[in-house]
Amino acid sequence: MKLTECIVGAIEEACIDEGVALPLKAEALARAIEKAIRPGAAGEFPEGKLNAQDEGQLRLILSADDTQVRIDLGKAVAWISMPKSQALTFAFGILEKCGVQIEHKVQQNPASGEPV
Repeated sequence: MKLTECIVGAIEEACIDEGVALPLKAEALARAIEKAIRPGAAGEFPEGKLNAQDEGQLRLILSADDTQVRIDLGKAVAWISMPKSQALTFAFGILEKCGVQIEHKVQQNPASGEPV
């Protein structure tokens, strides 16, 4: 479930009863956001099921401090697979957490076929 969907659901749920205090509504929203961004299995197969061992989409959290980069997958994982464009985004995210400045450019009309 996407973060936006979780937020909309939490807002709709909180708005049903106008007698609910604002802190309780905020708490419901916080729970929905936490659920949406919690690392681990998402239960979806946006690229289709690759094989019998494919457990579906995996949410992760990428964080860093002064000396370490942490990739929290939320569960034990034997392998991951992703489209090349998503792999590049993932790699850029890691590089950025290491302090590398990445300049993102969107190619308006990408050439067809494999990159050269």
